[in-house]
Amino acid sequence: MAGAIQTADILSLNRVVTFECQNVFSNPRSVVWPQKAKMVTSDTWQSVHGFMTEFPEMRKEVGDRIYYSPVTRSFTATNEHYGLGIKVPRRSLRFDSLNVFSGIPALIQRSIGTCADKIITDMQKANPICYDTQNFYDVDHPVNPDNPAMGIFVNTFTTKPLNTANVFAGAAAMAQLTGESGVPLELWPDVLEFPTAETYNAYQALQATMVGQAIKNVAGAENVGGVAIDNMLSKFLNIKPVMNPRLPSTHWYLHCTTTGTTPFLLQVADEPVVVPKFDPGSQHVLHQRELLWDVDADGCAVPTMPHLSMRFQIA
Repeated sequence: MAGAIQTADILSLNRVVTFECQNVFSNPRSVVWPQKAKMVTSDTWQSVHGFMTEFPEMRKEVGDRIYYSPVTRSFTATNEHYGLGIKVPRRSLRFDSLNVFSGIPALIQRSIGTCADKIITDMQKANPICYDTQNFYDVDHPVNPDNPAMGIFVNTFTTKPLNTANVFAGAAAMAQLTGESGVPLELWPDVLEFPTAETYNAYQALQATMVGQAIKNVAGAENVGGVAIDNMLSKFLNIKPVMNPRLPSTHWYLHCTTTGTTPFLLQVADEPVVVPKFDPGSQHVLHQRELLWDVDADGCAVPTMPHLSMRFQIA
């Protein structure tokens, strides 16, 4: 009986699992997170990350040059452990006449490939505290945490259904944000993230047709022509639509990822590793008569600058 566990089919299945799951996490094929976050590695359980909240502008020089120090802020990211365990009765693999368990590699691959999406979206929905001690999506972010007189800014809005007018308004609100000294950051959203239920509305919002002024006849009595400019809105806004099935149907988002800093950071200490356990000499295989696959990873997701993301509640 012991020799029956390590059959050629089981060994082959494990080789497929190992091969199919290589580089799936760091080289995603069809996922959401690279559209709004960047990945960094970590060799400590906690890592401190910094970013610039403002950068000096060029100026007309009269006299000696003035040297400025870029304004920087930092935050701490603490890794967490993530895992997956798959168990299959050894007789089920041995007598799998329907070829059911041949799908195990694809299932493990999918779990690894979507792990980062889950980590980042769960963090995004939880709305954690960011560097200025406010929730990432809030109505009273300080423009300058060290100078309350600079005022506040907002990056979350209510009663904003996903339509053309609200996408325009959201983009304009982001464009008006300033740095800590009041200098405009010149941000513009390049990603529209929305839940599955809002797919049609997102398409309509970005594919709106703008129609030019009607052309009258010589007498001015009737319209004889007009100018229609298709897809002008999406070209003008230059926003990429991204559907995220993990988002609740109550919110949609605008993100800016073109500044070198993304709204979210994916910190990875250890990428997912698949460890098969089907040694017939192991206590579990021997007594429980089950074959195991373990997947383990360490990492976390954290928000960066609230200026780079805006949340809109539909109702």
